[in-house]
Parts: sequence; C-alpha cells; structure tokens
Amino acid sequence: MTTRERRRPDPHDAGSGTAAPGWHSSGDPLFPATGRGALLRLNRGSGSNSGLTLVEVMIGIFIFSFALMPIMGLFGRGSMATQMTGDYLTAMQTCSSYLRSLSALPAVDLPIGNPVPLDREFGGSPTNRVKVPSKSVINATEFAHRLQVRYVTRNTTKKDLWFDFMVQPGQLASMTVYKQFLRLDFEVSWRSRHDGQSNRVRLFTYKADLE
Repeated sequence: MTTRERRRPDPHDAGSGTAAPGWHSSGDPLFPATGRGALLRLNRGSGSNSGLTLVEVMIGIFIFSFALMPIMGLFGRGSMATQMTGDYLTAMQTCSSYLRSLSALPAVDLPIGNPVPLDREFGGSPTNRVKVPSKSVINATEFAHRLQVRYVTRNTTKKDLWFDFMVQPGQLASMTVYKQFLRLDFEVSWRSRHDGQSNRVRLFTYKADLE
C-alpha cells in the first residue's frame, strides 16, 4: 500500500501553477480564499453594495417617530396636569395670605363692601398696612382678586365663643363674644390655559369686632 504525502506548497513560489486548497490563487498568504480571509477580501473591495438606501432610512425614521408619539403625549398631559395643580395651589396660597394679613388689622380699618374696591392699602397705622391688588400674574397665569367684608350677627343665646384676657397679673377673666362679627371673603379666579375654563377659589374667615 502506497502512502502519498500531501505537501503544502509555498505560496510565494512563483512557479506554482495551481493554488493550494485553502489559499487564494493570487498567492496572498494574508487573505485565504475561505473563512475569515474571504470576509477580509470582501471588505477590501472598492465596489461593495452593502448599506441602506434613502428610502429605508426614511422608513426607519418614520417608524421611530411614530413609536415616540405616545410617550410625548404622556409628557404633554403630565405637564398640563402639573400646571393646573400649580394654579390651584397658587390661588389657595394667595387667598390664605391676604386673609391672614387683613384679619390682623383692626376692624375699623376694614371697610364694608361687596365687593371692596382693591388696588389700595388697608390699615391706619404706617407700620401695619396691607396692600391688596385687584389682579396678579404668577407663572404666566393671570389671577383676579375679589374681597367682600360684611357684618354677621350672632345669636346672643350662644356662649360657645369666648376669650381669656388678663385683668391683673395672676388673674384671668373671660369675655363671651356676643357682638357682631366681620366676615371676610377673599376670592381668586383665573382662566385655565389648558381648556379655557374659568376657575375660582374662595376662602373666608371671621373676625370679632370687640371695639
């Protein structure tokens, strides 16, 4: 039995007329004809047709934009809800702030009216004055203010409201409030930038007229 020895030819041998298996006929030892070498040879070519056409790119952009539309809608609705909540909180803080300042004034400095003209200062003392505007603009939203001050007469048979005051050091006396009360109503209204509807917040407080 005769055994034939397969000899790997030298690729640099210029006299070799046929290419050895696994090697390119050009004799390039760095890029064999099969496997990774074939891929490298394809990448070396200058006439490669691989890539994306303009139509494919435009279709991909359209699909990506269409997929982002629900996400952008969620962001838009979230920002609108935040704006509406912020307007309500601003209106409530405005009402509460002005009511606390006005109720700290003497009853004689609070004019009776429905409504009371605004854009003026209330209070006779130079150190205790409250300026109330008729409108304000906060965070690009315009708020309109309205103040109402009126007397409310209590039932004299009710003794549920009383105050303690010190007549002399170490002695306390009680006084039941049975006179008239001042009711202060402060209202803030605005128009929503989301749907154009009118909104309003109204708070009120009572002030005893002890003078």
